[in-house]
Amino acid sequence: MKTCGLSLFSFLFIVLFFWGCSSTSLNNKSERNHMLQVLTGGALGQVVAGNVGGFIVGSFITDVLKTAKIQYADRQLENGDEAARRLKYNIKQAEEKKPEEKEKAEEKQDKLKKAEELQEEDKKAEKKEEIERKVEEKIREIEKKTEDQKKQEKKAEEQIEKEKKAEEVREKQKKAEEMKEREKKAEQKKDTEKKALLIINDSTITPPITETGAKVEASINYTLLGPESLKSRSITETRVLTNKRKSFELDKRERSREQGTYSSTVKFTVSDEMPTGSCTLYTTISDGEYTKTVKSEVIINQ
Repeated sequence: MKTCGLSLFSFLFIVLFFWGCSSTSLNNKSERNHMLQVLTGGALGQVVAGNVGGFIVGSFITDVLKTAKIQYADRQLENGDEAARRLKYNIKQAEEKKPEEKEKAEEKQDKLKKAEELQEEDKKAEKKEEIERKVEEKIREIEKKTEDQKKQEKKAEEQIEKEKKAEEVREKQKKAEEMKEREKKAEQKKDTEKKALLIINDSTITPPITETGAKVEASINYTLLGPESLKSRSITETRVLTNKRKSFELDKRERSREQGTYSSTVKFTVSDEMPTGSCTLYTTISDGEYTKTVKSEVIINQ
């Protein structure tokens, strides 16, 4: 116990002594701290060991550790300086490389610009090709339409030519028919000149509505033709009044006629013996070779 007290006293004395010395002789704060740490380590060594040897050993260990720490810090500073030097070197290298990199960047930019120009030229070329293709398609389309139009015109011309030929054929046929008609008429004229003809022109009965006991007048107009050698011929005129139930001969006469047109009229009084209602008057002209009959309608009321 006495030894511990002595050691503690010695520790305090040494600390105060060196503290005073350090405050007067050591101006550097780091040095004073280092000294104080060494004394503290010695004091702790003395307390642990119980003698001055422990103080010395504790101080030594503390000083070694502090020195090692300082050396480590110095190495850290050296490493920091090295890092700073490397940074400066890298910066310098970078600055030296800047022109090259700038030149490379400019070259790259130029290449990119040329590539863009080439792409633009390619696009323009594609657009030009597209325009030329569309123009060619349009030209082909126009040529096709023109060709189709020519074909249609050719067909139209062929159709017109066919119609023209057909019209010529029809015209020839018409002329041939007209020629045949003229020849036919000529033949008929020759036949007429050779033969006698009988033509009825008109037939009338007046009045068309009558009654029993009234007077009626029936007329006929006819033409006789024949060769000049045939001067006259015998003509028979017959008139018959009839309905669905009954017939009645009104008149029959024979006459000698030459070539020409004649009118023949018969007047009669409607009798009770005659048919009534809707009746037909048949008038017949005959020369023995040719016979012509014509009819007229009459209504007879009782």
